[in-house]
Amino acid sequence: DVSEEKLEKIWNHKMILVIDQKELLMGEADKHNLKKTAWTRNTAIVDIATNYIILDITLFGLRMNIEVGDTVSSMLKEGYDNLGKMLEHEDIDVLTSV
Repeated sequence: DVSEEKLEKIWNHKMILVIDQKELLMGEADKHNLKKTAWTRNTAIVDIATNYIILDITLFGLRMNIEVGDTVSSMLKEGYDNLGKMLEHEDIDVLTSV
């Protein structure tokens, strides 16, 4: 329930581009800051950035009352199937399915 105007005052704009879940280009996109960017193929950093994008899309969906499940699901890497099952309280053995 925070207004867009209040968020704009504290939230620095960023650009995050994940390519094929293998490469990342990320940088500042705020008009008041110097523009610095980073590029990497580091899997851990690419995964963190992808999860950041997923969180942003999820929060946008909640804020705008828009269903984003299909979009978010398509961005998940293999192995995340069990996450949905756990959230739905289905019985799964995570250790044996990994």
